[in-house]
Amino acid sequence: MDEYNFCRAFMQEGERVLWQGKPQKGGVFAAAEPIVLIIGAAWLFLAGDCLFAAWQNRSWALAALAVVLVIPGLLILAAKPLRTARLRDKTWYVVTNRQILVKEGDRVVCHPLEKLTVPHLRMHRSGAGTLLFYSRRLRGSFALENLADAEAARDAVMQMAQS
Repeated sequence: MDEYNFCRAFMQEGERVLWQGKPQKGGVFAAAEPIVLIIGAAWLFLAGDCLFAAWQNRSWALAALAVVLVIPGLLILAAKPLRTARLRDKTWYVVTNRQILVKEGDRVVCHPLEKLTVPHLRMHRSGAGTLLFYSRRLRGSFALENLADAEAARDAVMQMAQS
């Protein structure tokens, strides 16, 4: 079975596929925004400092607080990379002449042409690239991550915008 068949149910008459692809292996930390990684690392540093102070003062209350602080720090730091790694083999992207379809696991999200912004291409050291679509509202942002042929995907999006 073709792994891109899911898109047929979301396409309208006259709509055609311009590009299709999926993320390649690796690069899970590239998916996370650097500011999130910085905040997560700072949070863990503060939790570690609290734990160290608790150990020096032999304070059980401070130790309990430090352990509670470690959990959100780990979640902030690792949530996006862990999700990306878990869904890497279950993610597919399709660019049509009217929309971008993103399938992650069983969930399919449609991004119609009218709501898209100009894509920003971020190349990684591995040679792969990520297409970032920013919105005026943070909730509307999304990415086509870790693509082996990121330039071809960007060209398809630009072709879609011109049609």
